[in-house]
Amino acid sequence: MSRSVRKSVLIRATPQRVWQHLVDPELLAGWLMANDFEPRVGARFRFTAAPKPPWNGELRCEVLECVPVRRLVYSWESDDLEGTTVVSLELTPEGEHTRLELVHEGAPSDDAATRHDDGWADHLALLRRQAEPPDDTEAETDWTRFRIHLLVDAPVAQLFEAWSTPAGWESFFIEMMQVRDARGHLGERTRTFESGDRYTIRWIHGPAFSGDIREVVPGRRVVFTFGEPVEVAVDVWALEDGRSVVRLEQFGMRDGLGPHLVHFANCRVWWGYFLVMLKARLEHELDLRDPVRTTAASLDFDFVPPGVEAARS
Repeated sequence: MSRSVRKSVLIRATPQRVWQHLVDPELLAGWLMANDFEPRVGARFRFTAAPKPPWNGELRCEVLECVPVRRLVYSWESDDLEGTTVVSLELTPEGEHTRLELVHEGAPSDDAATRHDDGWADHLALLRRQAEPPDDTEAETDWTRFRIHLLVDAPVAQLFEAWSTPAGWESFFIEMMQVRDARGHLGERTRTFESGDRYTIRWIHGPAFSGDIREVVPGRRVVFTFGEPVEVAVDVWALEDGRSVVRLEQFGMRDGLGPHLVHFANCRVWWGYFLVMLKARLEHELDLRDPVRTTAASLDFDFVPPGVEAARS
């Protein structure tokens, strides 16, 4: 007995706008797959994507019904399904929104139905995001702070250790870190930071400076100065699926063009880079940082590789 997948999504857009995302090949590719779709009954077309075994990455389809701004039906054949399945999409206006009802009939097994149920849920979420017009309200940019989140497939204890010990910082962030406690005693590389610690760091490309550890919440949070008056707060927590989240917030930055470039633009790019280095280290035990002092600063907004200007001239 065949199975059916049924989905319903409410989209904050007119039926005409949603319809265009169903029949325009470029808009359709944006939320679903590459295609050569034509909105006319009898038109044969293909969807193509990267293969995901047992699927070879190609779908063979034919338009069965096409009622503009109301209903679209097409067949759906692939090498991982037995026989032909059918996809029906129907639009109904609901006030300032449009209800999209999807039915995918003919899945030959529970496994096939589950895979297509998950797939449609993912792609319909993309459709809603792309079809809904952007919010016209423009929030004024707060140049004094920014926040970055990253998901890491590692225990939260490892994530906290990476942010709370000299050895952790050196594994993904800086080349050297020295930490002294409030009494001036030099700490071990594996010692967890404490509030009141004083640190000195040096990056691979040469710059060095000192700062203070302002707050440490074991297993959860580290706050440190990052050049006066700037501070950085790092929070980590675990998700139910076993992954962990790191949230980095830099704040206290001055306003003005210079601080915008140095603290907001430049620092945000650098933190994004080092968070990816952290992810590579914890998930794959890889150190992807550039170890060469003359090129390790390649993310600076004013960086020019040595010799490039001379070569151009």
